[in-house]
Order: sequence, then structure tokens, then C-alpha cells
Amino acid sequence: MGGLHAQQLPQYSLFMFDQHIYNPAYAGNADNSAEFALDNRRQYVGFEGGPLTNHLSFHMPIRSKNLVAGGRLYNDKIDRLNFSALYGTFGYQLKRPEGTMTFAMQPGAMFR
Repeated sequence: MGGLHAQQLPQYSLFMFDQHIYNPAYAGNADNSAEFALDNRRQYVGFEGGPLTNHLSFHMPIRSKNLVAGGRLYNDKIDRLNFSALYGTFGYQLKRPEGTMTFAMQPGAMFR
């Protein structure tokens, strides 16, 4: 009989500083510049095996083609369990007189 498998996504308490984490369409909204974020979160400090999450994120506009690109890499460790993930962000910006609308996707892979 097979075992039970599930996934637990890492917690991001400072996502307001890196909105690219939850919304790939945010990519490229950094006023013609690349944006990088590096986060480290440790929970239950002082307890052995507490959750530890490291996260690196970047995104940038490619203005000459109205495209956006970016990526995310994270590692989440809880006791003896270790999960890593890699995501790429690809999108298109539609320029309108009212503003800019971005369509983006963020395919990726998770590893144990």
C-alpha cells in the first residue's frame, strides 16, 4: 500500500515587499529597472527543526518588445524535510492610454 503525500508551500510574511511572489503579472512594474529580493525567514527560533525559508526573486521589463521576464528560487526546510523550487516568469505588457495591463505566467518545478 502506498504512502500519503502532500505539499506545504512556504510562508512569506514580507510579501508586500515582493509582490512577484504571489502575482507573476507584477513582473516588470519597477519603472524600467530590474528588481531583486532576497528573503530569509526562520520560525520558532531556539527550537530544533523549526521552519527555515530562503527565497530569491527577480523580475524586469524588456521594454523594446513589451515583454517581462523573471524568476524565483526558494528552499524550505522543516526539521528533516527539505523542499526546493524554481520558477520562471514570462509575460507581455499591453500598453493602453489608461495604463498598462500585464499578462504573465509562472511555470516551475518543486524538488524534494
